[in-house]
Amino acid sequence: PWLQMTERVCEQGDTVGLTVVYLEERPEQDIGPFLKDEANLARTIISRLVDRINLHRKTAAAQERDSLVKLMFDQTQESIALYDPVNQVFVEFNDQTCESLGYTREEFARISITDYQADHSSAVIQDNVTKVKDGQSVQFETRHRTKSGEIRDVDVRLTPITYGGRPFLCVIWRDITDQKRREQEQLTLAQQLQVKGRIIRRISRLESAINGEMETFSHEITQFLSEELAIDQVSVWMLEPDEKTLTWRNFIRLRN
Repeated sequence: PWLQMTERVCEQGDTVGLTVVYLEERPEQDIGPFLKDEANLARTIISRLVDRINLHRKTAAAQERDSLVKLMFDQTQESIALYDPVNQVFVEFNDQTCESLGYTREEFARISITDYQADHSSAVIQDNVTKVKDGQSVQFETRHRTKSGEIRDVDVRLTPITYGGRPFLCVIWRDITDQKRREQEQLTLAQQLQVKGRIIRRISRLESAINGEMETFSHEITQFLSEELAIDQVSVWMLEPDEKTLTWRNFIRLRN
């Protein structure tokens, strides 16, 4: 029967209570058997407790977010880094970032953008940094130089981000070297098919071939193939159906 209870709600909505109890009857004071100072002390204690609980939960939540961000950094196949434009250093990056360039984490933390940027000058790099600092997002294709000197094609995205109350650049790049190689192979193949189609159409229209004038035809096709394919020597052969052998018909050296 001789108690006082003080409660306060935490930021997450749950309630923390503090109860002070006398185990035996006490004389009447300001508030039952308690003094006003004792009631004030109880309120102070419960306030400190709730403040500590809120702080602990915020710290735990921040650590959980950091762990989640790190997990996302480590799991992605893209290179992701946070760049400090004031001190001009990378403050955080995933393993893919340094490994894609052949550096250890310690080595990459010490290098600058110009050490691995194979295309852009310092002025171009600074212009991109300024654009992002002004709130723009920038995306472009460029080339990176690895520690061993190998040149790799990459697709780069730069976006502004605030971390710890300070402005940073989020730098993300994806290696597209194999993709560019496949695109070039497809382009070369398409060009070759165009050339072949043009050659076939032109050959099929030669009157010497239509009329069966093989000597004239061999000279014409030799000249044409040399010009079309830009080669120095062309050798024309004809299969003799009866003998089932290849017969050399003409050989001309062109293009000194």
